[in-house]
Amino acid sequence: MNPVSRPPPAATPWLVRRKPSATPRLRLFCFPYAGAGSLPYYKWPDLLPSDIEVCALQYPGRESRLREPLFTALPLLTAKLVEVLSPFLDGEYAFFGHSLGALVAFDLLRELRRHGRPLPRLFFASGSAAPSYRSQLPPFSHFGRDDFIRELSTRYGGLPLQILEQPELLELILPTLRADVKVSESYVHREEPPLSVRICALGGSGDPHVTEASLAAWSQETQHSFTMQMFSGGHFFINEVTDQVLRTIRDELTTRSHPRPMTKTQLLADLTRYVAEEILEGAAEDLEPSTPLLELGILNSLETTRMMAFIQKQYGITVPADAIRVEDLQTLSAITDLVYGIHTRKP
Repeated sequence: MNPVSRPPPAATPWLVRRKPSATPRLRLFCFPYAGAGSLPYYKWPDLLPSDIEVCALQYPGRESRLREPLFTALPLLTAKLVEVLSPFLDGEYAFFGHSLGALVAFDLLRELRRHGRPLPRLFFASGSAAPSYRSQLPPFSHFGRDDFIRELSTRYGGLPLQILEQPELLELILPTLRADVKVSESYVHREEPPLSVRICALGGSGDPHVTEASLAAWSQETQHSFTMQMFSGGHFFINEVTDQVLRTIRDELTTRSHPRPMTKTQLLADLTRYVAEEILEGAAEDLEPSTPLLELGILNSLETTRMMAFIQKQYGITVPADAIRVEDLQTLSAITDLVYGIHTRKP
């Protein structure tokens, strides 16, 4: 049956689409970090496959919308985004949000679910602690200029170097930064069921404010698969190692949807290699299927989360947290039995 032809959605100042397509395979909506607009994603359409349409969010008060009033409350911004983006959600799509952008995208996902809208294929949460892991530090959006910049640096690692080196540009974006911090401060986390959306968390290994543990906590927000990838760089690693980030995005949107076949022997071999290379960093001469992982301190809660993400990436098997008992993590053989048992029980 031929697909129904739909007219393309009308252009909107909220989205910058450098290479618009009426029928893309997938739309990737990119949400900016505080103080930014669409520009951090300007080159992305040239570096991703042509059938992925990059739709960079451009909020009021920045770039070509500089004279428009800024949003300062997340609920109002989220409600407007539902209205603006709904015409673009008729096909496959994904969300990418960095820092504040990840928080906005997450709140929007919950709001889309409440409205019964289709949810994305994948959500990339980049450079942001999971909502349940957010710090409870007092607000600072009302601080004076110098104190505001100092606190911004203390909490979020400061501003990109290209902004700090241009005083005129800094003064231009300070009102935008302050408004965006107010948006962040207006977020109130409420317990809700996990999303039926795959989540991939991305982080910078040199980011002192967004730890691996705070990234791993994003796994609690999905009832589907969770993966996590760390990159060299600080809080703004997406500007430092853009090619690597886009390679991960491309892989997650394509190859990850086709997990490899599983045999018990292959699973044990993959888990042994994973522990040797990723946890023991190659020092695994005595690693055996019966090696007591917990007793030797090889596995902890963070490493277990990362291992389960690896299993999902390789085989498409999600191991629910409530299905894991301490005895299931004692040895590689026990972990293999747990995962293979879940695999063979799949309908």
